[in-house]
Amino acid sequence: MPAGEAGRPVGADRWRSPDRGGRGVRSQWVMVAAVVFVGILTIRPMGLGGRGLAGLLLFVINCAVLAVRLVPESAVPDRLVVAWSAFGVLAAAALIGAARAGTSYLFAFFLVAFAGSRLDTRPALVLAVSCSLLCGGVLYVQAEPGQYATTVVGLATGAAVLGGMAGRSRSQATRAAIAAAESAEKAARAEARTGTCGCPAWTEPRPPGA
Repeated sequence: MPAGEAGRPVGADRWRSPDRGGRGVRSQWVMVAAVVFVGILTIRPMGLGGRGLAGLLLFVINCAVLAVRLVPESAVPDRLVVAWSAFGVLAAAALIGAARAGTSYLFAFFLVAFAGSRLDTRPALVLAVSCSLLCGGVLYVQAEPGQYATTVVGLATGAAVLGGMAGRSRSQATRAAIAAAESAEKAARAEARTGTCGCPAWTEPRPPGA
């Protein structure tokens, strides 16, 4: 069993657990809603025809990819998340290429950060590097000769993985401390029960001849 899938909650509890980055469901909803709302206001072109239709479709696809953040880690296998995230990297790069203005790059940043918090180190880094190269390459191709400053934004998308990995490490440390405290408490209770029920009651010795 992969390391990421050990010790996960089962049943209904898996839908209430926070992700590896330590964030709860409410904060995830707020984060996703904010990215989508800002995208609707700023990303252009989006419409019902021509290039605007392509932008709209790619925007919807990226929203669907980002929505995986709302699913607790225990509800989806790591392999499926890797495949979905890889598809999301392609969609994010395509949206950056289709958009002429706005915050299209946010989807790539948040997707890579999610990969860092959700996946093991190796697949997370592979996705981060792939995203940097694809997004940077798209912006490089679109840039005017001699004006490649925007390429840095695309290349920087992969750096978001570090923030996700840092959040995952903090969460794992917190969970380990809680588990150790619970184990110590259980051991203390078991010892107390043994001392109370498993030993004969002490009686005061009677003096000789009594």
